Amino acid sequence: TSSYQLEGVAYKHPSSASQNVARVYRLQTGNKYFWTLNIRERDRLVQLGFKNQGTAFYGFTSASTNHSNLPVYRLYNSYNGNHLWTSDKNERDVLDKTSRWRYEGIAYYMLPPE
Repeated sequence: TSSYQLEGVAYKHPSSASQNVARVYRLQTGNKYFWTLNIRERDRLVQLGFKNQGTAFYGFTSASTNHSNLPVYRLYNSYNGNHLWTSDKNERDVLDKTSRWRYEGIAYYMLPPE
């Protein structure tokens, strides 16, 4: 059983034809998945034994000039080795300050859900 609860659509990914867009790669090791648009990070994880599953979707590499793109924050839990991605700044801050989750930075940018 999982303690995770579906909260709805957090963001939408851009099409590959959009400006400032890069591939977001999905990697897997065991039952853990990892998403990154950083090619060096992808290649390093493959060296460590992750399987590169290819392009999962596309993400913006930077915020838009009109600030409509949402940053997707990445956190890491050193206790269980899991990563968490969220576009909710409050969730990021609460987890970083009150739990074993540590903020690693912005993973990529996405479009608002609507």
